[in-house]
Amino acid sequence: MTSTDSATLDPVTITVPRPRSLYGSLWRAVPRELGFLLLTLPLVIVSFTVLVTGISTGFGTLVTFFGIFLIIGSLWAARGFGMLELLRLRWAGRPAIAGPDWTKPTATGFWARLFGTLLNPHY
Repeated sequence: MTSTDSATLDPVTITVPRPRSLYGSLWRAVPRELGFLLLTLPLVIVSFTVLVTGISTGFGTLVTFFGIFLIIGSLWAARGFGMLELLRLRWAGRPAIAGPDWTKPTATGFWARLFGTLLNPHY
């Protein structure tokens, strides 16, 4: 490379954020992050209790055929808790995560819809 070639190159500029502005943006995010974290523990306790109780009771009463309705209801509750978590992440200012594709079962009828929930991998 000759000296004439270097004259045609654009100068490299590096912008370094000032520490004060970096720390200020981090401190401004504290209330939102703290609100997200403080709501996480009660939500996890409620969702764990509801889902474990529903699934275990459903499998325990599967012999009486009533358990299948409890299992499917628990899967719907898990779907609701998952959608709530996606909403909370959006409120906390996190990057958007695409929700799952909840396609409806193609078969018609009560039993086809009932077992379509069990066959959907997103649950």
